[in-house]
Amino acid sequence: MEVRAEAQYGTAASVLLGAAREASLRVVGSRGPGGFAGLLLGLVAQHCAQHVDCPVVVFREGGR
Repeated sequence: MEVRAEAQYGTAASVLLGAAREASLRVVGSRGPGGFAGLLLGLVAQHCAQHVDCPVVVFREGGR
């Protein structure tokens, strides 16, 4: 398995969706620092889960 990191310009959702075209798996966080504390899934993670053609793993800090 190859794992790589890179920086790109654009909105988080558009950059992640663009990168997902080549991916066999997409891993995203459940919400960013601007999210609301009560939300279980952030807007970017939800958008990615609904629009990519590969499996999506949503990682939630604390493992709960």
